[in-house]
Parts: sequence; structure tokens; C-alpha cells
Amino acid sequence: MSNLLKLGGYWRIGLLTGSILLAALATTPRLLAGAWLGYRVNPVMPKRAFELRLITIAVVGSIRLLLSG
Repeated sequence: MSNLLKLGGYWRIGLLTGSILLAALATTPRLLAGAWLGYRVNPVMPKRAFELRLITIAVVGSIRLLLSG
């Protein structure tokens, strides 16, 4: 609830704009789908497999950032 109250302040000082709000709304379905998928996969995926996938994603993302300049 407190995060919702912060939105008004962010709007007033210009940190939250209409385009940012639209982008956030546009990505909401993906966020919900990811949360649902995580909820379903979490009980059946071994912890070590999850950790390896997470590390792989982080390393690949880091390399891409380094190579993009």
C-alpha cells in the first residue's frame, strides 16, 4: 500500500511520466505470467538446477552488457 502512495510523489517531481506508466502497464501481463510460472515450477525444480539457471542467465546478461559497450 505504501508503494502505491509513493506514486503520487513520484508523479509530482517528474520521476513518473505517462510513458513510463504505460510501459509498466504493458509489461504487467508478462510479470503475472512469470509469477504464475514460477509458482508452478518452484515445487518440482531442484534447488541446484534453479541456481545454475539463474547464474547462467546472470553471466550471459553480464557478457552481453560488456560487449555492447
